[in-house]
Amino acid sequence: MLIEVKDLKVGDEVILPKNSLLMYLKVTRPPLFNKKTNKWSNRVWGTTKVNENTYSYGGRTYIAHTYECTPDGHNIEKPFFIGYKKMWLVKDKSGRYEGFIR
Repeated sequence: MLIEVKDLKVGDEVILPKNSLLMYLKVTRPPLFNKKTNKWSNRVWGTTKVNENTYSYGGRTYIAHTYECTPDGHNIEKPFFIGYKKMWLVKDKSGRYEGFIR
């Protein structure tokens, strides 16, 4: 089910696009509402699983982060830019799944 930022609650699990892949996000803080501009924040705090790949090129070392679309093994918590992206609700705060089979 498609969901908007204003409908997110702590404990919700959503899938959203990240570059050309999908990212599984568990919401850890409620989204903020700005009373001055009368708009919802574009950032939502959540956890997800990130794999770090280290590689060398031209004598320098680089770290590439790839997001894995899985509900297990989340290892990073930070604010994620939601902006105008489409989000799909997978599991709500009460533990009910929305149209996805796990």
